[in-house]
Amino acid sequence: MLADVGILLNQPPSIVFAICSTNDRANGWTAQRSIDAMGAWQQRVVAHGHTVVWIAETPRGSAENTTYRLPAAQRGPHLQVRNWQLAQASNLNVYVADSWPLLANINATTLDARDGLFYDGLHPGPRAAKIIADAIYPIINTIIPPMPRLVEGLGNTWAADNPTGSLNANPVLAGTGGTAGANTTGTWPPHGRLPRGPGCRLYAVRDQTLRGITISVW
Repeated sequence: MLADVGILLNQPPSIVFAICSTNDRANGWTAQRSIDAMGAWQQRVVAHGHTVVWIAETPRGSAENTTYRLPAAQRGPHLQVRNWQLAQASNLNVYVADSWPLLANINATTLDARDGLFYDGLHPGPRAAKIIADAIYPIINTIIPPMPRLVEGLGNTWAADNPTGSLNANPVLAGTGGTAGANTTGTWPPHGRLPRGPGCRLYAVRDQTLRGITISVW
């Protein structure tokens, strides 16, 4: 990771997602060696203008697949690295996605994941991937806030000088006329949605022209 940092330093500032260190345990690295390498990498990448999103360490092994379960001597270092990653969220332009609480088998003393999440106890299956993605999603929305999904008013419609305006000429879906309360009447807006709550009986009618004949459709 640190040896290849030059690749990122030759790129314009962007968002860098980092998931690493778990293989260090299998290679006999101490927690401090991993932390020193990740810290040096982070310092250089952030100084270049990148935003770093750490995907914090995840559980390893499970009751159904013990192949990648960590030996007792490696569990403490695994947690030390995870705690270092979590602490990085206090640094400017560094975020941490933590999926451990939803992946871990809280009753296991061996830092296992829950069954059915990982293909082999190490590599995420679809369910684990969804949990990890759910931890990343709010971070992306923080770094790059989504565009407003609702139109702010009737004046925000498409035009040559407002290409992001609503294509619907009635963007707030305003109806016309009608009386609120019992026996409500009125004209439903074009493209409107008509939700129905529990215990609510709803009747709607619209006119439709077929071959020149206007009929009412309930």
